Amino acid sequence: AKHNDHQRRFPTHVADVAVVCRQISEHAVSEQEGDRQRAVCGLLHWSGSECFTKYGMAKKMAEVFGLQSNHLEAVKDAPGGAPRPYDCQLDCSVLEKLALGQRTPFGEGIKLSLEKFIKK
Repeated sequence: AKHNDHQRRFPTHVADVAVVCRQISEHAVSEQEGDRQRAVCGLLHWSGSECFTKYGMAKKMAEVFGLQSNHLEAVKDAPGGAPRPYDCQLDCSVLEKLALGQRTPFGEGIKLSLEKFIKK
């Protein structure tokens, strides 16, 4: 199976996004209660911190579930079709400076998400 090994991605677990949304909401409430020094405004980003390509994610999934990966093939060229950025990393610095956020390691998150579908 061929997988792109060119474009950089930063997979984010949906539970982490939910935590960040809750934290932002709680933070907004504390702002209304007088903590203006910690005001949050503008565009906010959140993503995982681990860099993977699609090929790297497939290899990691095989490792996590104890599956063979010798059939996986890395494709080093940029894919065709609609243009996509080489590096999809988001700037999460606003939330990080406020000590908001949570990041689940990819291997842990993918196991939580898919283990019920893996036949033993």
